[in-house]
Amino acid sequence: MPSALAAGEVATTSSAARSVWASPLYRGATVALFLSGLGTSAAAPQITLFLVNDLHVSLTTAGLFYLTNITAPLAGYLIGGLVMVASGYGFCHVQAKTDDHYFRGFPSYWNLVAFYLYCLELGALASTVIVAVFAVMVFVPIKYIYPNRTGPLRALTLTLAIAWAMVTLAMLPALPRHNPALLYASLSFIAYYLIASFILHARAAMKLRRYRSGG
Repeated sequence: MPSALAAGEVATTSSAARSVWASPLYRGATVALFLSGLGTSAAAPQITLFLVNDLHVSLTTAGLFYLTNITAPLAGYLIGGLVMVASGYGFCHVQAKTDDHYFRGFPSYWNLVAFYLYCLELGALASTVIVAVFAVMVFVPIKYIYPNRTGPLRALTLTLAIAWAMVTLAMLPALPRHNPALLYASLSFIAYYLIASFILHARAAMKLRRYRSGG
């Protein structure tokens, strides 16, 4: 029976991955990202020569421009492709929601990731690392709270979620400016959500380990 379940999980994962790659939307978006990066990179040498010869920009500045325009499109292509594949996998994965009402893997809250990165202004490198980490977490089978369905901490989670929604909505009219107090109050719910999800997952994993060991 366990072997049959394992085989079923492998088949499901394979089928989900094929569904992602078979999607014209994801294929088209990947090709568009690649061509955009290729076009920018191809023009970089000519633009660099123009900066040096015609605008008399220093070689250091022109060289920095060149390196940035060569590496940035590649990084953007890789990270963008990773996010698209991760999101497609998350939405196609038939076991993305567990029987005990959790999300399996990071539940692709990309709108929230983008919103907080925009407000925090962490810079390109830090933002890229954060996006990459969340994209990888989609494939890691950690259980995340399904706010209105997960049993443990449900009342607390819903109460905090309502407060979070009110605080976050209060931030929107002032954008692109934001009140730091409201921003960090809003982020506190995100911290609660992640920490609570990790604790509940770890507690369930320890219970399962004790059960299997006969303890």
